[in-house]
Amino acid sequence: MPKVSVIMPCYNVAQYVGEAIESILNQTFSDFEFIIINDGSTDDTAQIIRRYAAQDKRIKFIDNTQNQGFIAVSNQCLDVAMGDYIAKMDSDDISMPERLETQVAFLDANPNIGMVGAAYKTFGAFERTIVNPKTIKLFDLLSGCKTTIVMFRRNIIEKHHLRYDSKFVACEDYDFYTRFIKYADIANLPDVLYLYRIHGNNASIINNDIQTQNTNIIRRRILDMMCSDQRTAVHLMSMTSETSRKFYLFGIIPIVRRKQYALTKTRYYLFNKIPLFKVQNGKIYLFEFIKIGDLR
Repeated sequence: MPKVSVIMPCYNVAQYVGEAIESILNQTFSDFEFIIINDGSTDDTAQIIRRYAAQDKRIKFIDNTQNQGFIAVSNQCLDVAMGDYIAKMDSDDISMPERLETQVAFLDANPNIGMVGAAYKTFGAFERTIVNPKTIKLFDLLSGCKTTIVMFRRNIIEKHHLRYDSKFVACEDYDFYTRFIKYADIANLPDVLYLYRIHGNNASIINNDIQTQNTNIIRRRILDMMCSDQRTAVHLMSMTSETSRKFYLFGIIPIVRRKQYALTKTRYYLFNKIPLFKVQNGKIYLFEFIKIGDLR
């Protein structure tokens, strides 16, 4: 049995999938199976995957003739996986060469931790580095996913019958984490182990409205788990829900839009669209990613 199962659903990613596959095949850690499922792509995705699979026996290629959707195929990957650990990989991104080795070493050394994420860099449309909190508790998830590029223990999801829920389109990871954390702790590494590609077809961009709706449903569920008092849950929900407020010059021209994402995250936009400031966890950022100060 392999130590790690890397899972990667694919749909119409011929432009990027080769880079994603090579980033896994070139890992410093080699004891893995690479489960790649083509979800009925209409471009050259399947042909590209098939060429790589012919060259490396670690690749387990499944070619779905009909499109089933990202969440269904993600669960299909979980059903096939045989490794002690499962590592998620997106078909348009890049894993750094030491990603698997670093995450495996952490889980081996910390048997109390069930899932581990890491820092990552965005590239493409814009670049920035995202470092998530070192440890994650249920309350931390009120402000969003708080982790990414995860590796987790397969025995936990099998024991508790955990799979991705098709009701939470564009939020399936967030929903999965809030159920996973009931059974095991989640941690994040400060190392940049992943490159996240920003382009016009990212699921978070295409499904922004449904993502916001589903995020609020998940947050309400978290509060119900935390609060026995319904009034407290309703109050906290209002504080953590996304809100937007505009400021007008002469009462007519909208010059600043203030968008509140959660208790610790606020963004300011100039003329509705241009990112100006972000305030997150007591830190002030110019153009959302250049740190310029701290709140006192």
